[in-house]
Amino acid sequence: MDRYGNATEYNSLYRNAKKSQREMILEYLFLYGSITPLEAIIGLGCYRLGARIWDLRKEGFNIVTETDPEANYAIYKLN
Repeated sequence: MDRYGNATEYNSLYRNAKKSQREMILEYLFLYGSITPLEAIIGLGCYRLGARIWDLRKEGFNIVTETDPEANYAIYKLN
């Protein structure tokens, strides 16, 4: 499955549940290991991924930020 196939799969399987964006992002990180802004938009309907990552870090989750060398976007990974 390609990178954004995970987001599409997550959207169809999990998004219908009544969860906050924070909960969905955390669940996505546990399931797939990382998330990008485009995956957050496609799979979770979240347009402010950086803000939600900041919230999760503030709660004590160890999330690291990497950048794709070929493109200019963040990849967030749960440690």
